[in-house]
Amino acid sequence: MPIAGGALMAVGLGLFATMGTGTSSLTTSLYMVVLGAGVGGLIETTTLIAQNSVPVRDMGAATGASTFLRNMGGSLGVSVLGAIYTSRLTEYLTSHGAGHAGASGGSSARMTPQVLKSLPEAARHLFQEAVASGIGAIFFWAAVVAAAGFVIAWFIRHVPLRGAVAASEEEAPAEVVPLPAGH
Repeated sequence: MPIAGGALMAVGLGLFATMGTGTSSLTTSLYMVVLGAGVGGLIETTTLIAQNSVPVRDMGAATGASTFLRNMGGSLGVSVLGAIYTSRLTEYLTSHGAGHAGASGGSSARMTPQVLKSLPEAARHLFQEAVASGIGAIFFWAAVVAAAGFVIAWFIRHVPLRGAVAASEEEAPAEVVPLPAGH
């Protein structure tokens, strides 16, 4: 599952990197199905791998570490990809004559749907292309990271799933010492 999920995720992100302002909703939906199948094949599988790779007594720690690392990776990814998006958006607008102020003469961070609709057609199209360029860059770099994850998945050691835990693997219950009568 990690190999198939990694491949689907990398392909899905790569497909999203090809989107533009003219991409249809149907095409976007199909790309999302591919990406979703990949993510679905990875998220719970990686947790199960972590849980199954440690002794039963360490399962909680493995689950916690897996979740913590996933959250830290997500936070780092959002930060890095956000910086890539902002850089690409600014670069696109600047290289097409909009300067640092954006297509409307104001900050591109304040671009709302209402402001976008009020722009002249050429400025609206420029801003939409700049956003598509930034989003394409995000998906491209995310696909590169996912491709690296796909390669790493090939090196995960296969450990058969545990069935019922054998009595020797369970921690022995504490011995019950009866209290003297009257206590």
